[in-house]
Amino acid sequence: MPIEAVELEFPLRVKEYALLPDSGGAGTYRGGLGIGREVEVLSTGTVFSARADSFLTCAQGLDGGLQGSHARVVLNRGTDREQVVEPKQSAVVLEAGDTVRVETPGGAGMGSPIRRDAKQVAADFEDGKISLDAARRDYGLESVS
Repeated sequence: MPIEAVELEFPLRVKEYALLPDSGGAGTYRGGLGIGREVEVLSTGTVFSARADSFLTCAQGLDGGLQGSHARVVLNRGTDREQVVEPKQSAVVLEAGDTVRVETPGGAGMGSPIRRDAKQVAADFEDGKISLDAARRDYGLESVS
């Protein structure tokens, strides 16, 4: 649902809607990135339910590629009340100011990450698709400049 429709129709404010760095499995052909969407509840008594898969399993890499990330649902991320919740939730009553973050799974990589061209890895880093840690750990690069 588009952000504008969510905020117009429901007592919610979308705080973030972005690609998740390092969520796609490393490979000669990197897996697609998952999406993170975080919303703030504006009205006490808002009811939240979740029905999702890929929390326990994830896309498995092919021909030496690495697996993609798992899906997650996190309540009140970054606070002392942060809680990763089970994938099947029903009728959770939230308070004004609570946040719900849904992270979709990333796709799996195909082929050995070491075979990915260093220029492509550098471009992935520059575009925010992978972190410097992932460039080093998964692709074997010391620098991505």
